[in-house]
Amino acid sequence: MENKKCKISTRDATIGMYVTHLDRPWDQTPFPVQGFYIRDLSQIQQLRAHCQYVVVDIEKGSASLDIPPDSLQKNNVFPHIKLTPIKADTNVYKVNDSINTEIVAAQKAYDKMLAETSILMDQAETHNLLSISQIKNAARDMVDTIVRHPDAFMWITRMRSGNDSPTHYLVRVAMWAVLLGRHLGLPRGHLNVIALGISLKDVGKALFPKNMRDKRDFQPAYITKSVEILHNIPSLNPKVINLVKTHCERINGSGIPQGLRGDDIDLLGKIAGIASFYDEVLYPDNAEYALSPSQAVSRLYEKRGVEFQHDLVVEFIRAIGLYATGTLVELSTHEIGIVVEQNSHRRLQPKVMMILDAEKKPLKKVSILDIYEHDRRRQKMIDVKKKRAIEKLEIIQDVEYEMYDLELDGLREQFVRMINEKKSLFSFLKKQARH
Repeated sequence: MENKKCKISTRDATIGMYVTHLDRPWDQTPFPVQGFYIRDLSQIQQLRAHCQYVVVDIEKGSASLDIPPDSLQKNNVFPHIKLTPIKADTNVYKVNDSINTEIVAAQKAYDKMLAETSILMDQAETHNLLSISQIKNAARDMVDTIVRHPDAFMWITRMRSGNDSPTHYLVRVAMWAVLLGRHLGLPRGHLNVIALGISLKDVGKALFPKNMRDKRDFQPAYITKSVEILHNIPSLNPKVINLVKTHCERINGSGIPQGLRGDDIDLLGKIAGIASFYDEVLYPDNAEYALSPSQAVSRLYEKRGVEFQHDLVVEFIRAIGLYATGTLVELSTHEIGIVVEQNSHRRLQPKVMMILDAEKKPLKKVSILDIYEHDRRRQKMIDVKKKRAIEKLEIIQDVEYEMYDLELDGLREQFVRMINEKKSLFSFLKKQARH
């Protein structure tokens, strides 16, 4: 008798089901190609992070499939809400240079953005009239480096100790949002609006006493005050003000301050909302509740079609990857490394800076491992039937930096030194070739 199979939304996946097919190629996911039983909640979270739908074998699985079939095909839980479909145009911006050539510019852009955002918040706190010419330039420089090479700025931003100040938060959120805007192919002017708008979004909060700033009850007042302040800045782009006004709105009407729904929320406001949510679960006020990048992606994915537009959430995950640059990961060899650069074709096979051996001891010399290239060489060896094919490598999980005694600033500088040494060697060889 033939197996009975059913296509279901990953929202309805439960422990005990047997998954036979995914809605994307198996090699773009961490799951076994021959199908698998869902054993625990972490597998459900991974399914939701990677897939919208899966096919399950009803007879082989042990879980009940009492699911309304009509409800499985809807991207949004609230189908009556008007939402314009979003499609990314990944051909608008290309990575033309290697991270080696961009890392210095990214460092300068980050330092400038951090400094100018800090000055701006100080101005707001002391009730001074905001001068935004310098923060506009900093935001533009930030956009320029992210457009040229997203991973360079992401690496510099995430590899920072003391990364929990309000200023760091604003720079990170601006980065996540610009990354999504770049991935979507938005015009450069829109990316500048995103970076500037997010750096300005909390100026109203700075006017409130410090013991009130993190209280959610006062958040509508913060936003209203920020908008009021920005209206008094001559020639400020209205799109910036609109982003600030709508970044806490949610497509189901549960947001603040106006309870807008669907397309009543500006696109740039929707993007800022997703970026803010992701960063807040990754870097919460109470570090005990911090999620790993893959867990943060899963949490965001659960909100798709409810608070955030479904296709924007999917494109955000595609833009940053399951293991965003700067994530500490454990490989199948049990070695530990840090993701330094994404592979746009294989998001689960990034470049990793290896720092700890299988026994979790520091390596004598750090090195860069390209998991995609390693896998490609391995496949070639298998194809030519070499007896000793190299071991398959893959990321098995992301891990917390707190688990190991790692000094982020030192690792960041070590990576920059490695890049500069490669540059010097390349320059020397180039000169030698001319003689």
